Amino acid sequence: YEGDRLENEYQLIRELDSIMDYDEFVEYVQRESSHMPIEAVTRRHKFFYSLDVDDMDIKKLLEYRESFTTLVLPHPDMINEDYVELRNDLEKLIETDYKSLSDGEKLIYEADVKSRLISVPYYLFLKSLDEHERKGFPILLLNNYEYDPIYGLTKIGVKIV
Repeated sequence: YEGDRLENEYQLIRELDSIMDYDEFVEYVQRESSHMPIEAVTRRHKFFYSLDVDDMDIKKLLEYRESFTTLVLPHPDMINEDYVELRNDLEKLIETDYKSLSDGEKLIYEADVKSRLISVPYYLFLKSLDEHERKGFPILLLNNYEYDPIYGLTKIGVKIV
């Protein structure tokens, strides 16, 4: 190295040190890189990369995903076979012609619907197979899930101990 060049690099390092220390620099890089779109990362690394995540990062991501919920009416076909009465009630609610009800009956009907709505993660709602939006409320129908009034929405085949 030439003397001038080495002196210039030391000046640059001193100048940068006066702006921020190492810990501030690392925090800045982490903060800014978190805003980088995933498309830029995949293009830059040509789809060959791995993310450095630990269990806590995964847990936060899953909790974030589960935090967006919506209220839906479970489709009668998703009701556990032990709850025939609930299945029948839901079928009756779905088949009811709302427009033909009187004002008082509409209030009772709406209260009945509201009392049977369940909260589900929004991503599950988007997977729903049924489109009963015409009723004025979403109806959830998923192949791999069933609804049990005690345990809630569960994946079929998963044993609850």
